[in-house]
Amino acid sequence: TITAADLVVGSTTARIYSSGAYNMFLYSTNGKPIGIGVDVSAQGGMSVSAAEAQVFAGSRLCVGDAMHGGIYVGPLTATNTDNVQTWCFLASGTSGAGGTVTFQTGASQFRVLEVTAVLGIYLDVPGTNGVT
Repeated sequence: TITAADLVVGSTTARIYSSGAYNMFLYSTNGKPIGIGVDVSAQGGMSVSAAEAQVFAGSRLCVGDAMHGGIYVGPLTATNTDNVQTWCFLASGTSGAGGTVTFQTGASQFRVLEVTAVLGIYLDVPGTNGVT
């Protein structure tokens, strides 16, 4: 479990591994947004760049809970996401953006994707591309 206001990884060749079949969890400590492939630092949130996303390796990575200000997912390629078998985005907040997951800016690719959002899942992806 990683709980932090922000995550900075100095090298894309580093790896953060899960132990076997156990889940990894990524939480924001400050009730602010979480951005994966999206910079949410202007809102005081946790920003994980697309390159930083590829350092996670394991069977399942769960991002978010009820205590953040929404999850924003930017364009992620298979190179960025393939080290994790299942990406899980959980937005269980019941007010404000805390219950939303927004895919924006460009297409994203995942092996397996699970999204739970109490207040909505938004696809703000231009063109015919989307989430695959």
